[in-house]
Amino acid sequence: CLMLSTNMYGQCPNLVWSDEFEGSQLDLSKWNFQLGDGCDIGNCGWGNNELQLYMMENVTVADGVLRITAKKDISDGISYSSARINTKGKGDWTYGRFEARLKLVKGQGMWPAFWMLSTNEPYGGWPRSGEIDIMELVGNEPDVVHGTLHFGEPWPNNGMSTATYTLPESDFSEDFHIFAVEWESDKMRWYVDGQLYSTKTKGDLQGKPWPFDQDMHILLNLAVGGNWPGQPSGSTIFPQDFVVDYVRVYDGYFPYIKGKAQVESSEQGVQFEVLNAEDGTTVNWITEGADVVANSSGTKVQINFSDGEKALVQAIIDGPCGLDTLSMDVTIAPPFGTELILENFDSDPLIEYSFSTGTLAEDTMNPMQDSLNGSELVGLYTRNGSEQYDVLFYDTEAITDAGLFSDGKKRFYIDVYTEAPVGTTVLLQLESKARAGGEYPLGRHSRYQATTRMQNTWHRLYLSFLDQPDVSQSPFSVDQMAILFAPNSFSSNAWHFDEFQIQSQSELVPTVESSRIHQSIIITPNPAKDRIYIEVSDSENVQEMKILNTEGKILRTLSLPIEKGVPIDIEQIPNGLYLLSTQWKNQAIQTTKFFKSE
Repeated sequence: CLMLSTNMYGQCPNLVWSDEFEGSQLDLSKWNFQLGDGCDIGNCGWGNNELQLYMMENVTVADGVLRITAKKDISDGISYSSARINTKGKGDWTYGRFEARLKLVKGQGMWPAFWMLSTNEPYGGWPRSGEIDIMELVGNEPDVVHGTLHFGEPWPNNGMSTATYTLPESDFSEDFHIFAVEWESDKMRWYVDGQLYSTKTKGDLQGKPWPFDQDMHILLNLAVGGNWPGQPSGSTIFPQDFVVDYVRVYDGYFPYIKGKAQVESSEQGVQFEVLNAEDGTTVNWITEGADVVANSSGTKVQINFSDGEKALVQAIIDGPCGLDTLSMDVTIAPPFGTELILENFDSDPLIEYSFSTGTLAEDTMNPMQDSLNGSELVGLYTRNGSEQYDVLFYDTEAITDAGLFSDGKKRFYIDVYTEAPVGTTVLLQLESKARAGGEYPLGRHSRYQATTRMQNTWHRLYLSFLDQPDVSQSPFSVDQMAILFAPNSFSSNAWHFDEFQIQSQSELVPTVESSRIHQSIIITPNPAKDRIYIEVSDSENVQEMKILNTEGKILRTLSLPIEKGVPIDIEQIPNGLYLLSTQWKNQAIQTTKFFKSE
């Protein structure tokens, strides 16, 4: 640990409103009931085709907590009941910290929320006057919560900006957790158990007006069914309780640790910082599973991580507002290892040169063999200085699912040696050759970029995910790669490159030859609605086949053998992206994506 003294700016937040639920009934001086199915206010199904009827009797207060109970019962022709309460007219605020300690629910079709709506709607009806979702959860993903802003014009021109937080262990139904948003005039921050996981500013509103400068009120509800979580399934448990320990509102903001929640294996010099603390606070940094760099100073600290699975970073702060301990759990990613060599000029490549605006010389002598790159032969690309976006094209069949790269499960690396200045960009684009012939961004699935760190020295670049220019481009039909050295420039530098490769996390790297895992698996239709059909070219060698969500949770294990033309029912899973995981008898695992939509 290391003691750091510094000046920090802020003020002590004051508690201006709270409900600790210490009585035996809901305090109606603070809360209102919202009843029914929304039809009485012209909003049947509460705008989301929800299935529940909101009732007063589904709210109970006892033993220091509020319970909102979802039940499966018949009332006024509706099969489910629950409750929804708000503070409108009794608790309305512009800016501050809004916090609740909650124990959530789980199961297909369950949808608890802690959120805020405009009180007077000065800019018009939803979503013109804004909505702040402090916490939402869909029950089929009980370890994931969402923080979202809604804004813009009425549907279908409404806008939203969202982020998610995944609980490192267990799920949110097993214990209480603290959810908070800090709302300032030009930004908002979302926290789970004191850990910052999202910040939104005016720039996140896609050019639409920022309506978050007027009074808003708090809502708590537990919905059943609807457009997002889907309908309950036979495995969904009823009744279930959404439990609220307290709700608190402060007129200021709490100190927090800003830093990366996930780091690379053995990553060094990762910076963390305490923000929002008051003037004159001292900070004592303590770590578990990591080491503080001795020369750190100020509110900032640099930390070296090991190759473990997780670490703890703590900042003990002492100042005018008192003594407090801030904690941040950090996940250490498994190490990545080489899965495929796309081109190294020493063996047969998995990419084929097709065209370039500059000059490619293959099998060129290495300008400087060293410990990173001792190859005798490398590639040399000389950029065309008259082309602002000089490009080098390769054809390839090695990218069977580009979504694994945009999701971060696989990565691109390339070794470069160049005379270009330090900080020069290298851009990689994954494309469909047939579709990318049209105007940009048609057919461009995803882009990845890196910047050079050295000049005239071999160094390895990690091409990190940048964006998805064409979200309609299927990840399964990428067959072209475009490399742009120093895009948006007129430089004519020479670029030696080598060891262009794909890496995967160590537990995902195949233990068999790559040629043995490229079996044909076709899912139709894709996107699908209620059922899918799977065609496997080598079905007798399938050992296991499972449907997973994007977090890797197993939703269903399919019966074998998989027969062509036999439908597989997916009616009960909600709309979204899913993975078909196929394990072959040689222990290789192949992942195929499909979408479910209306």
